[in-house]
Amino acid sequence: FKLRSVFHNIKYPLKIRKFLKSEIEQITERAMARYSLSALKDEFVFRLSDSDRVRLCLARLNTFKAPLTIIDNVFSPLDGEERKRLFAELLPLIKTDAASAIFATDSAEEAFAFSDKVFFLNNGEIAECGSAEHYLTDPNTLAADKFVNAERNFVLLPVKNGNGEAYFEAWGKRFSVDTASEYVFVSYEAVNSGAGERAVNPVRLFGGFGKTYYKTEDGINVVSDSAPTAYAPDFSSFRVFDLIGENRLTYSEKT
Repeated sequence: FKLRSVFHNIKYPLKIRKFLKSEIEQITERAMARYSLSALKDEFVFRLSDSDRVRLCLARLNTFKAPLTIIDNVFSPLDGEERKRLFAELLPLIKTDAASAIFATDSAEEAFAFSDKVFFLNNGEIAECGSAEHYLTDPNTLAADKFVNAERNFVLLPVKNGNGEAYFEAWGKRFSVDTASEYVFVSYEAVNSGAGERAVNPVRLFGGFGKTYYKTEDGINVVSDSAPTAYAPDFSSFRVFDLIGENRLTYSEKT
């Protein structure tokens, strides 16, 4: 309630559940103190900062133990470092106060910190489920890989057919793949082709208009070869996805 006080907003769920007045006062004061809102007890909600509004939303977790709580992207109004700082501060309180919770967020970092089991939704449907390690090292869908591992490279390659099998070509190599699609997405990391070390500055390689571009901290660089001279794909890091379903595919290098 934006036109009511912090105190009123925290006590309201207790009031409609017909807690005793003495209990309401005590529990509300405790929740405000726990979430650093005591000094704002009589402040109207519309005057609060975004950070304090987040605190207010979460303070209700401390009023009574619900069997299941849905926490719906509560940190989304915050940006950058403030979001990370407040999440790190309040996460221990949330885990203690929520007996069991569904934590919805648009941040992979928050999801992995909050739970060991993360469901990834794509277009309103559950695309896959797993741990942080699963999403970072072995995702099953293109959408999850792009969302969690945005620093990787993603390229769309045509699928060709020859001798009764489908294959795609990339950087002078040929790979057989089991798909009926005309294209596949390939996700990969770049390595320093000279030293064999993973690229640090060129975080992205991508193609277009017959050229390959690579982005560094200094800006966008353009080369006409299939890859920048100093950096090339790490073929062992390849993940191949179907164009239509965007699901992970098995592939093998053809000699």
